[in-house]
Amino acid sequence: MEKKARYLRSHGMTSLTLDRHQGRVVSYDVAQAGLNYRIDEIRAAIGIVQLEKLPGANRRRRELWGEYRRRLAGVEEIEIPFREGEGESSYHIFPVLLGRDVDRARVIERLKERGIQSSIHYPAIGEFTAYRGIRGEAPIADDISRRELTLPFFPTMTGDDVAVACSSITEASREGRRESSASWPACSARTGISSSRRARRSSAS
Repeated sequence: MEKKARYLRSHGMTSLTLDRHQGRVVSYDVAQAGLNYRIDEIRAAIGIVQLEKLPGANRRRRELWGEYRRRLAGVEEIEIPFREGEGESSYHIFPVLLGRDVDRARVIERLKERGIQSSIHYPAIGEFTAYRGIRGEAPIADDISRRELTLPFFPTMTGDDVAVACSSITEASREGRRESSASWPACSARTGISSSRRARRSSAS
């Protein structure tokens, strides 16, 4: 596995330019298809500094997660996934599930009008052009992907930022509630949400 990773990071080549320059090898082979994943010195130095900040940033994310959950706990139109899930969250993004009778597009637009960015993590795989027609039925994934919405979530948020985001999505979700419930199949709120993708910093005020 280590050898494969080394190949993948540098065009699939069995030796690097430095190896040839220093005379350790004369030529090279391309063992498999690969790309250039070698990081330069400047970005490596920045990465080392950023890693030192990671524990503190994660602690702050955990606090913000709790504040979001507390403020949104009683909102009928919003479900919070993983509320009782096993294991420790990465506290990477803060996804919620809108009610099946809530118009997500309208909620997104209302949040945008209030200066609050929202995202979708992630569309069901069958919605992507590259994968259409090659998967079977996936009603749970389809249901989750229609309802999921990710709220602003970054370590430098303040309690006031969270309060504004929560009051705004509460109001927007109630405005976006449709007169009649959609006929999407029921599913568990714990299913189908990933929290591994890095969220970008966004404004919550």
